[in-house]
Amino acid sequence: MTANKKMRTAVYIGIAALLLLLNCLTPMVGDDYQYSFIFNRPERIESLADVFYSQYIHYFEWGGRSVAHFLLQFFLLLGKPVFNVLNTGVTLLYLYLIAKLAGERKVRLWIFVSAFLLSWFFMPQFGTVFFWLTGSCNYLWTAVIMFALIGFYYSALERGRRLSLVVSLLIGLWGVAAGWCNENTSGMTVFCAVALTGYYWYKYRRIQLWQISGILGGTIGFLFMILAPGNYIRASRYDGLNIVFWLHKNWMQANAVTFDAEGKYAVIFAAFLITFFVMMCLKVDREKKIIGTIWVVAAFLGNYAMILSPKYPPRASFGVRTMFVISILYCVSLILQKTAKDAVRRYLPMVVLLTAGLYFLCSYAEALYDVGGTWWKDRERVQMVYEEKEKGNLSIEVPKMNAKTEYNVFYNILDWPSYDVEKYFGMDEIRAK
Repeated sequence: MTANKKMRTAVYIGIAALLLLLNCLTPMVGDDYQYSFIFNRPERIESLADVFYSQYIHYFEWGGRSVAHFLLQFFLLLGKPVFNVLNTGVTLLYLYLIAKLAGERKVRLWIFVSAFLLSWFFMPQFGTVFFWLTGSCNYLWTAVIMFALIGFYYSALERGRRLSLVVSLLIGLWGVAAGWCNENTSGMTVFCAVALTGYYWYKYRRIQLWQISGILGGTIGFLFMILAPGNYIRASRYDGLNIVFWLHKNWMQANAVTFDAEGKYAVIFAAFLITFFVMMCLKVDREKKIIGTIWVVAAFLGNYAMILSPKYPPRASFGVRTMFVISILYCVSLILQKTAKDAVRRYLPMVVLLTAGLYFLCSYAEALYDVGGTWWKDRERVQMVYEEKEKGNLSIEVPKMNAKTEYNVFYNILDWPSYDVEKYFGMDEIRAK
């Protein structure tokens, strides 16, 4: 094994170990308890058949994110320890896909590490979307499904890929799953597939069956999601909401994703715009400029499409910010290729990443202390519940969680008490003090 491969392997293992530790220290919380049961029913999930039945009810009574919530209930059936390992692997796959899309189909180590650091510092509610079982199934896992499909279309531009009828139909099913994931990122995925197919036709003067199949599948999946009867039942809760207030609120949240007044997210958006405009001003191949433009337009469409949603929580911008990261790293890679000498291209990313890495270690230590503290307190609370239940005390009081960082799931998710927690443990009342 060469020195380069050894370094690459060490980096992958190191990042995986850091992520796995925080996964293991993140307990069940919030909706994890609710989805441990067949949706809106008293029975627990005990088999794969229960998961399908639960999602059938969920589709008609609550919402259309069937792919995400199927994954959620499937992992609750398997257990949190299994999920911790698989979730770590999927996070690495997510970073790999970013590096693949940003590195012109090549996975450069510095782009992979940059993707990890940018995600760590600039993804909203990191613990919610990367470590929380419910959150990661809704955002991280679905993002992998969608960005993998985008990557498949992107790679076809280089190879002019031809596929058999059977494989084309499978791509169509993949498209259905990608379109059925979550509202804005699924729409963004379909847009990228259409745009990349359009450029493929311009380049080769033909379109492959699998490209049409994937786009049709994505559109069908998207329609299945947004037309779910449960969406309209849930939307009825907002009947009293003034439509002007609702649109204004979501418009402000969409702007916050880009022009964040506190500065943290404004930095990533500024980098997003600056690197794109610099890349466009350089003598870069037209195809590369077109690809960069597709990433930029997709990010804006994905963000501002959420204006039409009943609400736009920060974590829903996960797919949009992922596209920001892809665009930034894609443009930076091209800028370095066109403006820097070989030595600069080799050592500048290394110096920048080492500096950012030191800052990351300090941030990670703080996150580990915070997440470890709430993990220990959660263990104590669960033990207290079982002990009091054994004594016959079905109405108890437990300590409240105090999370300090966004890497802690309790920082953003409602803590106990909760009807679902009481139902899960078979208690009459659980109060937090």
